[in-house]
Amino acid sequence: MSGLRTIQIAGYRASVAIHHAADPKAPTILALHGFTGCGEDFLPLRQALGERTAHWICPDFMGHGASDSPNVLDPYLLPATISLIEQARRMAPKPDRVLLLAYSMGGRLALHYLLRVQPLPAILIGTSPGLATASERANRRRADRKWIRLLSGRDPRDAFSREWERQSLIAPQTQLAEPLRSIIARRRRMNNPVGLIHSLMAAGTGALPGLWDKLDHLPPLTLAFGLADRKFGEVGAKMAGLNPHFQLMEIPGAGHAPHLERPSAISRLLVEKLGALAVH
Repeated sequence: MSGLRTIQIAGYRASVAIHHAADPKAPTILALHGFTGCGEDFLPLRQALGERTAHWICPDFMGHGASDSPNVLDPYLLPATISLIEQARRMAPKPDRVLLLAYSMGGRLALHYLLRVQPLPAILIGTSPGLATASERANRRRADRKWIRLLSGRDPRDAFSREWERQSLIAPQTQLAEPLRSIIARRRRMNNPVGLIHSLMAAGTGALPGLWDKLDHLPPLTLAFGLADRKFGEVGAKMAGLNPHFQLMEIPGAGHAPHLERPSAISRLLVEKLGALAVH
């Protein structure tokens, strides 16, 4: 049955939105959102794909959406997050017929999951394997103190969100058509600042180990990025140079979030990948 379910992660509740396809034999998309987002961010993509095509399982990472925002670090750390992804996968009608779809932070976490747990077919949008050296990660953690200060200050939701949306990677989301623009902005401001701080500290680019030296151990996957997202286009090309089984997919007319900016293009890619998982 479609609806919201919860799973236990280190003693706290993580929320998982489930949308079943009209066809019970359809494969499943396990969708992992980005930082400040939530599982329901994939709803426009589900609508573009068509409700008969796939079941959708959309967890909210700890500190996001309807999941808990505990003021302790353990539930946000990589082992707990990998457990969340795996428990969500097992909610699929057929857990061996799952396509992993992940965006930005979700894509970075998906890479760790694919290496450690389950080599699923995957489409990763705007994804990086992290920073290669300890000094780069330390510099990133220092830079992230700006966001932690905003999230710890007065009126943290609005102050943080306004500054977050000024970034060149995120700014195109403020130009989305209504009502989607307002929906995304409202969801971002509904997140608990405590949860976002802990998520950044546990799963930010400066917190997780880089995976550049492990990319050749990953299964074939697709790296999708918007044509206007030069940074992650370059990262994707570098990743593909380290694993010949990676497919690059450039999305014209989109920036860092093509699943929001050009859902029809991502839906065509999904149809292609889901065909191999279809149950007859």
